[in-house]
Amino acid sequence: MGIQLEDEKTVPLSAILEKLHIKLGNNISCAAKYDELTIPHEEGARRLGNARSVLKHLAKAKHQNEMADQFDELFIDSTAALYLTFSGLDVPACMLARRSLELGLVLVCYWDSPVDYWAWKSHDADISFSKLYSYISSDGYKSFLAEEGKDNSEKFLDVINNMPKLYSTLSNVVHPKIYNFEITSDEVFGISESELRETLQRIKSVQDCLLVILETRFPEMNN
Repeated sequence: MGIQLEDEKTVPLSAILEKLHIKLGNNISCAAKYDELTIPHEEGARRLGNARSVLKHLAKAKHQNEMADQFDELFIDSTAALYLTFSGLDVPACMLARRSLELGLVLVCYWDSPVDYWAWKSHDADISFSKLYSYISSDGYKSFLAEEGKDNSEKFLDVINNMPKLYSTLSNVVHPKIYNFEITSDEVFGISESELRETLQRIKSVQDCLLVILETRFPEMNN
C-alpha cells in the first residue's frame, strides 16, 4: 500500500500525525510478543549506563568528570533505539545506533585526550569516525593498553577489526539508499519479524562493540 501524497481535500498535519501515532502504537502492541528478544539489549543498555558511576570514581581531571556524566547519553540512545525499532521505525533506530557508536568512541578516546575533548566541547570541533578509529586501532593505543595492564585481548582486537564493517552497515542505512525506502514496503511504517530481528541485531552489535572497548580500557567495569 503506497502513500497518497495528493488529495482533493487538504488534511491537517495534526490529523496525519495522529494517524501515524496510532499506527506506530499498534506496531508496538503487535511486536509485544517479541519482548523476550530485547532482554540482552536492555542488559547492554544498562551496562553502558553503569559506566557513569564507574568512571565517576576514576575521573581525575575536570574533562573526565564531565565525560562520566555523558555516558548517560549512551543509555538513552540505546533505549530510544529499541523504542523506535518496536515502533517500526528501523532507519531512525539505526541512526541512533550509529550515533551511539560514534559517541562511545569519542568518550573513550577523549578520556585520555583532554585537548580533543575541550576542542569538541568548547570550540564545536567536528568528530570523525575515521580519526577516532585510527586512534583506537593504532599500535600506540594497543601499547598504551598493554603498558597500563589492560587486557589487550583477541576479543578487543576482533571488535576493532570488525568495527569499520559495522559502521559501514549503519551508514548505508542512514544514508539515502533505495533499499531502505519505506515506500518500497508493502505497508508503509509497517513492522515485520525479519526487520525487527535485523535492526535489533544492529543495535546489539553496537552495544557489544562499545562494551568490549570500555571494559578493555576500564577493567573496573567488570567488577
